[in-house]
Amino acid sequence: MKKAITKAILIVMTIVTLATVMPISANASTSNVKKIYNFLTDELGFNSAAACGILANIERESDFNPKLVIRDSNGLPSGGICQWNGGRFKNLKNYCNNNGYDYLTIEGQLSYLNYELQKSSYKHIYNYLKNVSNNASGAYNAAHYWCYYFEVPANRATRAKQRATIAQNDYWPVYGETSPKTPVLSLAEKTTKYDITSDVTVNWTSAGGACDLYKVFIKQKGFDEKTYDASEMRTVTTTATSYEIPAFSLELDTEYAVLVRAYNTSTGEYKNSKYVYFTVSCLEHDYTTVVTKEPTFKKTGTQVSTCEKCGKVKKETLPVVTVEDFKETKTSKPYVTAAAHNGIRIRWEATDHATAYRVYIRNNGEWNLVGTVSADKDLTYLYRGLEEATEYRFCVKAVTEHDGKTYMNSASATLVTATETKVPEISDFSKKSGSASIDWDSVKGADGYQVYLATGKGGYKKVATLGPKTTEYTVKSLQKGESYKIVVRSYVECSNGSLVFSNCSDAKSFKGA
Repeated sequence: MKKAITKAILIVMTIVTLATVMPISANASTSNVKKIYNFLTDELGFNSAAACGILANIERESDFNPKLVIRDSNGLPSGGICQWNGGRFKNLKNYCNNNGYDYLTIEGQLSYLNYELQKSSYKHIYNYLKNVSNNASGAYNAAHYWCYYFEVPANRATRAKQRATIAQNDYWPVYGETSPKTPVLSLAEKTTKYDITSDVTVNWTSAGGACDLYKVFIKQKGFDEKTYDASEMRTVTTTATSYEIPAFSLELDTEYAVLVRAYNTSTGEYKNSKYVYFTVSCLEHDYTTVVTKEPTFKKTGTQVSTCEKCGKVKKETLPVVTVEDFKETKTSKPYVTAAAHNGIRIRWEATDHATAYRVYIRNNGEWNLVGTVSADKDLTYLYRGLEEATEYRFCVKAVTEHDGKTYMNSASATLVTATETKVPEISDFSKKSGSASIDWDSVKGADGYQVYLATGKGGYKKVATLGPKTTEYTVKSLQKGESYKIVVRSYVECSNGSLVFSNCSDAKSFKGA
């Protein structure tokens, strides 16, 4: 970042700082070294060699004093353990102010260091240090690279070699770790029983800078934990400190044991966590039920339920049907499948144990039986001879025969519908510039009319809904040379608000003028 300076020069120049700077004691310096080292290895995940390389640079920049603020030869302020200069020093201040830190503290500066290393312009430095070998040569390379690309002092080639030598000869023998820390393993959801559809996440604490690889061992419980053979276990290799065990790879109602091993691949040393255990179960079954044998008035039935998650099957007996059961059922509401101006066809769904169905129509305030349909026939009924454009109400009852007696269930919900009106006939058509008009004959019993227009090869779109006394309509804003088709149909409005339409009139085709 700036010229390297000796401790003596630093002490003199501190007198002309931008801010009041307190000298740092030897004990404080040692404490700060440990804080920085622990942050680099535990929080940033650097190995010991990378951390030693950074420590060597920070020693030459600030002697680990976070309060050191001076001006460089250009009059620009430099401050903190890395002696951030000019705009970068201003960025340090802004970051700390925005994140609740004092910019002259170790904590604030380390947090900013992490932030800066994640930026694209410094990411290559972070990536390089994450991959240096964890040995004395790695410490040398880390210090050299950090000096050359992060600090960028004057005469950086010479200073990079000096700092690399310090990292290798002074810091690595003291702080170089070769043995990983023991990882502490835990289940993310703090439970030992998981649903068969849920992935199981295990977390563990960092094994420190000496660790560059983790292995996760997973096995069904029941082996000798003290003399276990890792080759018999499922193994996952990762550099992260968590792993999600896929649900599909686990067996139902089985207890599993998980262990994590932290490695230093350079030395081959490792540390094992303690085991954690969990069981995979179906905590809440999701059954799909199928009736495999219908019950009757004389025999029980059977239904089979299968859990969609775990496959568990349960078989249940359905009791015999009683007359009271049948009488309490309700036939499904009928619906119209076809209508004309003098007839209506209705349909309904089957009712269990019915032998026949009775169709009723309401006349003069009373329900009158108009037909019977056998249960083994098509469940539909056509009522002919009805009045044109008139509202009608239908319902259906199911019938069963048992022990020589006839029983009926509750009536279906009432269907309210109407017969159709006759099709309107277009009696006149005229066309003017940008518009076209149609007239049609009034239709007996119609409650209104709807007009539809098709443009080019497109489908018909409704353009108007008109009252019963309006028998003409003009289409405006037509495009010159475009093809059009126009139709009209009448409708009857039932007392429940539903509309019953006639067929459409013959279409009038024309072009816009």
